[in-house]
Amino acid sequence: MKKALCLLLVLLALALTGCGGSSTNVEPTEEPTATPEPTPEPTPEPSPVPRTAIEDYEYYLVSNSTLDVMFKYPAHWINQPGRSTITYIEPSDPGRAGARLAVTSKLLSERPTSRQVRDHLDDFMKLVNEQYPSCEPGELDEDVAILDTTGCAQSYTARDPETNEAITGYALVFYVRESRRVYLLHFTAPTREYSELSPVLDTALESLSTII
Repeated sequence: MKKALCLLLVLLALALTGCGGSSTNVEPTEEPTATPEPTPEPTPEPSPVPRTAIEDYEYYLVSNSTLDVMFKYPAHWINQPGRSTITYIEPSDPGRAGARLAVTSKLLSERPTSRQVRDHLDDFMKLVNEQYPSCEPGELDEDVAILDTTGCAQSYTARDPETNEAITGYALVFYVRESRRVYLLHFTAPTREYSELSPVLDTALESLSTII
């Protein structure tokens, strides 16, 4: 009986030892090192675009044989490339509608009547209305003296769709027999600065000429 009890104790001890021996030691898991969030760099504020006083404007003469036209434009204004239009835009801060001067021409096979010249102006004003839904027509002048001929002009006011700023525009259409072309000059500026910038329009009109 004592031998059997001793044998049972030995077997029990071996069994416990075996259970303990089969246990797996778990290595402690290291906590991952937190990566610090990068500090966002502050966005630099854009520098204000310096404005040139109108009395200090200098002008260059542009000559384009494709459109058969030449005229003066402000030397510091930016050229906006186009296939059939010569455009110069006043540098301006974001949120401000800069002034704009554009001239184009179209070769015609026949000399248009005064009514057809007016139709060209009306067609252009339809495009203006599409661009500026809030466009309000102003004074219409059908007897504008230009380059030994007469043209028709339309002024208007509108809201710039990007800045919601009030702008004033002026469009002049006329035909030159020597070049057999109908010409369009278009000028826009913020309404509150239109009178101040009108010398740009005056200079362009006074210098406007055909190359032929």
